[in-house]
Amino acid sequence: MRLFNKKNIITAAVCLVLIAVVIFLFVFTNPKNNDDDKQGSSSIIDTIVSSIPSSEPESSTPPEINLQITAPNKDGITTTNPTYTLSGTSDPASELKINGEVVKRNSDGSFNVVKELKVGKNTFKFEHKGKTVTKTINYKYVVIKSYSPSGNKTYNSGSVVSVNVMARNGSLVSATFNGKTVSCKKATVKDDEDGGAEVDSTFVNYTATFTLPSNNKSQLSLGKITFKATCNGVTEKKYSGTITVKKSSIINNDDPSVTPTGGDYINVGSGLIATVVANRAETFSGKVIDDDSRPYNCYLPEGTQDYCAEGTVTYQGKEYYKLRCGRRIYTKTYLGKSYEQTVAKTSVGTLPDHNELSVVSFDNNGKYTTLTLDSDWKAPFYFELKNQSYKKGRFAYSISAVTFSYVDITFCYATVFEGEITIPDDHPIFKSAEIIKNKYDTTLRLKLKKTGGFYGWDCYYDSKDNLVFKFLNPAKMENTDSLNGITVYLDVGHGGSDVGATAGSLQERKINLVLAKKVKERLEAKNATVIMNRTNDSTTINPPDRIEKLIAANANICIAIHHDKSTSASPNGFLGAYYTPFSYSAANYVWQQTASANIYKKMWALESHYYYVARATCCPIVLTENGFMSNAADYEGIISDAVTDKKADAIVAGALDYFKSIQ
Repeated sequence: MRLFNKKNIITAAVCLVLIAVVIFLFVFTNPKNNDDDKQGSSSIIDTIVSSIPSSEPESSTPPEINLQITAPNKDGITTTNPTYTLSGTSDPASELKINGEVVKRNSDGSFNVVKELKVGKNTFKFEHKGKTVTKTINYKYVVIKSYSPSGNKTYNSGSVVSVNVMARNGSLVSATFNGKTVSCKKATVKDDEDGGAEVDSTFVNYTATFTLPSNNKSQLSLGKITFKATCNGVTEKKYSGTITVKKSSIINNDDPSVTPTGGDYINVGSGLIATVVANRAETFSGKVIDDDSRPYNCYLPEGTQDYCAEGTVTYQGKEYYKLRCGRRIYTKTYLGKSYEQTVAKTSVGTLPDHNELSVVSFDNNGKYTTLTLDSDWKAPFYFELKNQSYKKGRFAYSISAVTFSYVDITFCYATVFEGEITIPDDHPIFKSAEIIKNKYDTTLRLKLKKTGGFYGWDCYYDSKDNLVFKFLNPAKMENTDSLNGITVYLDVGHGGSDVGATAGSLQERKINLVLAKKVKERLEAKNATVIMNRTNDSTTINPPDRIEKLIAANANICIAIHHDKSTSASPNGFLGAYYTPFSYSAANYVWQQTASANIYKKMWALESHYYYVARATCCPIVLTENGFMSNAADYEGIISDAVTDKKADAIVAGALDYFKSIQ
């Protein structure tokens, strides 16, 4: 056999020449072969090697996408709702059927399908890529879904206890206790952290109140509460545990001369003192029993003291101290067990019969105007934007227009107020100050330069125990397109272990962050200083810390970034909201710019919302719900980078319009 022929010799010669050329290029283009040249020589070798076919080429086939069912997350679950939303992810290139019907999905294969349930066992067969998965859901028809109090409960003497029954909408509900039967009426349920545009109306909350005996000299066992509800001819009864009233622990001085008459004041006696121990305590009306956050009720700073009733007020599982000034404050925060913190503590003691205040200083340092007052004791006060009308909205107290023209701060029990407050002509917020002496207290009236021209406030006791009010001045713009010197705080919803709403594999905490980063990028392009409460998905933020971070940021505006979800697939669109009247204008500008961008099929009317962070008062706060994860069209926009860009553009344009408006 001939090992070489002419053709083989020529081929070998060509190969040798090519090898010689490569060696020549390698040696003579890299003579030093030092560290600086190694990267260059490697890239040449890599280029040559990459041109040689691999004996085991990398597979270009993407990983297989299979069906994943996220709801129900296990087989055989039981629900008391007549509908159930089946959700999950699948391969968008392959058909998905549920009980033989083709399912309409999003472009990434995710799905949310609402199914009517029959009483008893419901079977759903999922067919996808030749495989079948079966899930069962048990629908249990109940009239009463939940109730409280449920177990044995012990209350202070004289407490006001709210009973709550979550029953089918349209039920007749009553509660019988201690020989008395009362009808329960519908009540709203407040979600402290986040709220959607649609509330599940299958079950609603019904409530009534009982006042327990007071000044009892021994402990009382009053038996159980009987809850009764009837709907569609079906009647159910539930029972609480035993209700016990503690022996009265104080000698309650009911001398009417101790309590001012008229106004909001309430006679709670004078034996027990409540002291605010949290950074701030939200106040509620003391003359009604509800959990409605009202924007005309203010926060009270740490250290505030007032007489309180021995009996607490309990409403929808939340407990309050009732103060002599006519306000209620939480005994602790109600934001989930891991976030609970004590708001106030009680002690037996005596407070002064009046308070005395004097002006220490009134200063404008550019960003803030600060009023400092010397106070004999840390008494409560009322802070209200006056001439502003409110109406009860779906979530909170809304306004139709900004009409407030002055600020009233009424210092409870302050019968002495010394010193004057002089407002210079060029002050950015106020045009005059008036001190009004009332019979039992004193009101400081600060008139605004323009209607609605107020931008935020905070208060605290300083290291000298002076009461300090800090008012945010309007931000100044260098020109109409620059936010230089302006601080924007982005409250990115949820995060860490708090994933927020979900739709298939999509998590709200992640998409909130994606949108927030785009907003940040655009704000910084306009020279704004941007502070985000989180920059990753591993950060879990305690809700009270959200407000503390916001206050510490000294921001000119806060924009909260969220996305919505509903139990139905039909609700869609953008929801913009505010809480304080001075946040209305900023929220409206963001809403208007979003509407003009034609991003959404629906723009929900601008409304008030009790979102937890929005109840802070340090600056205007805008809540944005940027589409429904449960709606197919909105979902496509949420996962689209181009649509998310438009959302960020609109939010930033709205913020820019707001700052232009306050120049």
